[in-house]
Amino acid sequence: MNDLVALLLTSHLVDSKQGSGSPKVKCYQAAALFNNASEIMIDHQGAQYRLHITRQGKLLLTK
Repeated sequence: MNDLVALLLTSHLVDSKQGSGSPKVKCYQAAALFNNASEIMIDHQGAQYRLHITRQGKLLLTK
């Protein structure tokens, strides 16, 4: 099974924080996204973003 299929299988729907009338959004486990790495790169509209797990265990997104 490739990484994308495994990631999609680990997602689930959760309520949006904007209220009960809002549509549900997909929620992914960080472990499934990072797959034992401390950072991943995200391509958004041609720009590269770095999503990093800090030493304190927080997520940091930088361009």
